[in-house]
Amino acid sequence: MASLENPEESKWLDDLPKVISCGMTLRQWKGSWLPEPGLKALKRMDAHFRPLQDDVLVTSFPRTGTTWLMALTFAILHRSSQLGKSRTTADPLLTQNPHELILSLEYRLYRETATPNLDQQYSSSSPRIFQTHLSYTQLSERVKESGCRVIYIARNPKDTLVSFWHYWNSNPRRPSISFEELFEAFCKGTVVHGDYYDHVLGYWKERNNNVFFITYEELTKDPVKHVRRLAEFLGCADLTKEEVGAIVWRCSFERLSTAESNSGGRVDYFGFPFSSYFRKGEVGNWKNYLTPRMAEMLDEITQRKLMGTGLQFG
Repeated sequence: MASLENPEESKWLDDLPKVISCGMTLRQWKGSWLPEPGLKALKRMDAHFRPLQDDVLVTSFPRTGTTWLMALTFAILHRSSQLGKSRTTADPLLTQNPHELILSLEYRLYRETATPNLDQQYSSSSPRIFQTHLSYTQLSERVKESGCRVIYIARNPKDTLVSFWHYWNSNPRRPSISFEELFEAFCKGTVVHGDYYDHVLGYWKERNNNVFFITYEELTKDPVKHVRRLAEFLGCADLTKEEVGAIVWRCSFERLSTAESNSGGRVDYFGFPFSSYFRKGEVGNWKNYLTPRMAEMLDEITQRKLMGTGLQFG
């Protein structure tokens, strides 16, 4: 394992804009705010990550439906005939959280080592599936030019904010933050991974043959339709109606939220309980948390940021 101590990394970080937000020190690079460990990993990725044409990247702003999309992607690409026919067959999604099955580039692979052995880790898996919360501008040119498939999920910013707050405060290793504090930072764009709207629009503008864009609201409203679309994008257009139905069921909130992999006090590498990835999954839950003034402010920001883009959250 290569040493992560690198004086040049520290100097590079010291030269970046800094802000203290929600109890965290964040640095800005290519328009987005990240904690220093994430930026160090990003620097290593730029130097060492060699994407393949058949790689798949599951991308998102945090708390927008990432875990669901990861589960669906894994289920589509690792389907088997017997899983499509039997609801009792052993399923990796019942024993491992999706974040264990699909590893984060910046928070797992390149955080733990400067040169992870991807050939060994993915020796029997094709295509390789990675997860990232990086903005489109932070993706390396090698990723953009590789032809690998990028899947992006977005969610109503008000529900994203509420989910972000609950998730953050579920970790006993971190100081809790008030909803008002996070709301203010979210509106300013000084949260982990930066301005929500810039992040979403970066991928929205790049949607083409290699970028699949879906909203959480669309997926919730008609999962069968959009899982079919996702499967076709991933090169699995041969899925039968029964297989699509089985994948939707396998990855449903009701099934995964009660699975052994997502309960029982298990925590991820940052100390977040795996249960925190499956809180409610409801559309419109923000109404229980945002004051009328908060909702109006976010609606005004959303209208201004998305005007003329054609993007809507349903």
